[in-house]
Amino acid sequence: MPPLDKPRVFISYARNDGAALAQRLQKDLNGKGFDVWLDTQRIAGGATWTRALDDAIDSCQVMLAVLTTGSYESRMCSGEQLRALDKGKRLIPLLAENGADRTTYLYALQLRDFTKDADYPVRLTELISDIRGDATATLPDTYRKTRVTYLTAPPRVANYLERPEALRALRDTLIAEDHRQGKAARFGWAEGM
Repeated sequence: MPPLDKPRVFISYARNDGAALAQRLQKDLNGKGFDVWLDTQRIAGGATWTRALDDAIDSCQVMLAVLTTGSYESRMCSGEQLRALDKGKRLIPLLAENGADRTTYLYALQLRDFTKDADYPVRLTELISDIRGDATATLPDTYRKTRVTYLTAPPRVANYLERPEALRALRDTLIAEDHRQGKAARFGWAEGM
């Protein structure tokens, strides 16, 4: 992807414990020439917010996932992250809380540690380099669609031949003979016992 004049960045975060870092990042990244999307400032009153989120994710180049306990528990954050991966967006996890858990699909991605306020300027410089670069991972196209068809029937024998007429004749013969013999013959009982 060629570099853009103003790369679009989407910040995924949980409002209850990730809002402060998300707002700080938005302010600092906007000041560095990025177009940073944050839900509290980009969704107009009366707008369908789920559609606005989808559109923002679809049009961004990079998603920043602010990792906190709240984001791990948030179905919305997980949904945003999965949509970004599904759409081929670069996703950069940002650890914002020591010990915050993260979903399985984020473990393969290198994260940036924003847990120490004193290290913020250094981490911000690294993050800017990450956003401008192309070193972050995206989900390869081969994993976006399921290519395997699952069969639950056992395999056919090697020399199997379809013979529907023979199968139908055998079934008809067995059913006709079954009706002639009666219940006692079917169970191996002799007549007259």
